[in-house]
Amino acid sequence: MSIDVYLAEGCRWFVLIALLAAAIGKSVHFRRFGESLDEGFQGLGRGSAAILASLVLAGEWSAAALMLAGGGLSRAGLMLSLVLFVSLTLVVLVVLARDLTVRCNCFGAGQQRISGFDLARNLMFIASAGIGLQGASATGATGILGGLPAMSSAPIAIVALMLFLLSIHLRDVVHLMQIRTQDL
Repeated sequence: MSIDVYLAEGCRWFVLIALLAAAIGKSVHFRRFGESLDEGFQGLGRGSAAILASLVLAGEWSAAALMLAGGGLSRAGLMLSLVLFVSLTLVVLVVLARDLTVRCNCFGAGQQRISGFDLARNLMFIASAGIGLQGASATGATGILGGLPAMSSAPIAIVALMLFLLSIHLRDVVHLMQIRTQDL
């Protein structure tokens, strides 16, 4: 198999882990997620914010479930994740352009305000979903392991998990790097 297959599978795992983490975090802190939407976008109204929060959560769970199923369903999950990430990235762009104070509750309850780091992270998710979709379409990926042997999939999933953890803490990583360069 070519390196492209492994790259696409890594991207699929990266997106899958992100979706699962986001869906779990929002499910556990669903009320907080809805309140954040309500506070940040006051024009929506309470009922609309709850409906929007429900739609985002349903989309994340659905995309993750489809990706876990494999085959054509995995491709459908990646396409749905692309729609979700592009939509959420447009929201982030609006928030940044209007300098709104909206807390990012992407992976559970949080106090951090949406920033350029969230935009960068979302662009990574979009690129990864696109690469994963291209690979899944080319290889006809099947099952949770994407048609690869478990001995190959396990390390790919572990690397994807580490990259996911770095991506959600991008603000902290950059801050630590800035401190380190100031010490030199």
